[in-house]
Amino acid sequence: MKETRIKVILGVLLMLYLIKDTSTTLQTAPGELAKKLAELAINGLGTSEMQGYYDKLTFKSLDLNGNSILNDLATRFANKLQTKVTIARKIKDAVEVSYAKSATVTSRTECCKADTRWLKYDSRFRTKVNLDEMCVIISGAASSNPKQLQDNVLQTMKQNIENNPTLTWQYFGSEEGLYTNYPMIRDSSSCSSYDPRYRPWYVEAASPQPKDVILVVDYSGSMGGSRLPIAKEAAKTVLDTLNPRDRVAFLAFESGVRRVKVTSGDAKDEKCFESSLAKASPVNIDILKKFLDGEYASGGTMYAVAFNAAFDILDKYYKEKNTTRRPVILFMTDGAPNDDPGTILNTVKMRNQGLSTKADILTFGLLTSITFPCYHQGKFIGVAGTDVVMSELLADVTYFNQGQASYAFVADSSGRTMMHPLLPKPSDPYQAPFFLDIRDLEPEGNFSDIIFSGIKRYYPLKTSRISTVTNLESLL
Repeated sequence: MKETRIKVILGVLLMLYLIKDTSTTLQTAPGELAKKLAELAINGLGTSEMQGYYDKLTFKSLDLNGNSILNDLATRFANKLQTKVTIARKIKDAVEVSYAKSATVTSRTECCKADTRWLKYDSRFRTKVNLDEMCVIISGAASSNPKQLQDNVLQTMKQNIENNPTLTWQYFGSEEGLYTNYPMIRDSSSCSSYDPRYRPWYVEAASPQPKDVILVVDYSGSMGGSRLPIAKEAAKTVLDTLNPRDRVAFLAFESGVRRVKVTSGDAKDEKCFESSLAKASPVNIDILKKFLDGEYASGGTMYAVAFNAAFDILDKYYKEKNTTRRPVILFMTDGAPNDDPGTILNTVKMRNQGLSTKADILTFGLLTSITFPCYHQGKFIGVAGTDVVMSELLADVTYFNQGQASYAFVADSSGRTMMHPLLPKPSDPYQAPFFLDIRDLEPEGNFSDIIFSGIKRYYPLKTSRISTVTNLESLL
């Protein structure tokens, strides 16, 4: 051991000498340095001996029971999710208790003004944090003097992380536009640039039932002046509050109907936006915003033709079909139609009766962010939650050997990919999340039928490389 240590020291000294020796020519220095580094690895680190040891080992291929492994992984996955669900419920309960208190208003430090002297690097958060405090971000559109959380919430969050060392961010977004984050962090962005009410984790918990929204905006000549810009901003606000489980369509109307025509985004063909509901993904939302910005006011104001166009789209999805989605037609106008009011009302009445009855079933998504709506005296006050780190959630999945039969993936019930070896890594924490359909990454012919069958069984695909367990909710 001592001899090896001496060799390492001598090797390092020799390298330093070579670097420092100005008499060594530029042509010979790199070669000499590489030679000494190789000698250091062989003599000091023992790479040759270690490689020789591994070469003598006997490797044996084992036949594994894929169904058993998958079931074990699914059970562990569900148990970890259940732990996070319990934590999120504790935060929700603490927030509701805080709102029920009549104590004086607590003033929290804004995240953008956090004192860096009290922040220490924590590998769980991959940044510097203060585990003794939480901070707030007040949206520029927040109500004046939004209510802040009491110390009982801070104590609950601290207790959560003490009992669960792998836990990461805990937070609450209020209906007033205030975001509370634990632990405290120094946010380098603008103090008022973040509004929790427009984030997917907030919207999905505040409105858990997936929606099909058809935006119908009046672009007639009567919408000139400031009216059309106001309607456009209102439409953009609606689009910003949609979550990826929702679907959306946009119709601009005057005497006739103007439809969105594009060939990009999540659309599978050019008619996706023209006569169908598109997924409310960030890419598609941007496409719709560009369309509504590019249209101008002109023509008459015919309500009936606009309503008929909207109901035509809904009929494709709802007539004689059993669905739990909620259809919404959002009509924006200055209220001055050219057609007969009686005709308009009769159109809405008759077309609405044609839609089949739908049941309300509230469901909650439990992947990446686990969130719950909070209430005080029966009134919605905001959303509380915690993040699920996918690397921790799937720590039991190890890729010892890359190949067609050596990976796992996770997707939610709508097909949104949560984890996959081919899923692009996020590069900007302030960017809108990019959602990729699992069917784009797994293009096998019978993949959709198997994954979205809703039955907990194991099926071999045509490639014989994938087994799946569905209906994970039964394990929670």
